Amino acid sequence: MNAFTFPPPPPCPEAEALRLEARDFLRVELAGRKPLEKAESWTGMDADFSRGTGAGHDG
Repeated sequence: MNAFTFPPPPPCPEAEALRLEARDFLRVELAGRKPLEKAESWTGMDADFSRGTGAGHDG
């Protein structure tokens, strides 16, 4: 099997800022959840969390 090797993308300050924002959001939003609640992410639904992921963003 042949493996492809790609160089890393060039640095992007905007992307890094978005990553940090997303990590902060998840840290705060998931802080009070029990491990079982976190594990049910594929089978459960939390409308407030879903709304929060898009808050303040257009598109």
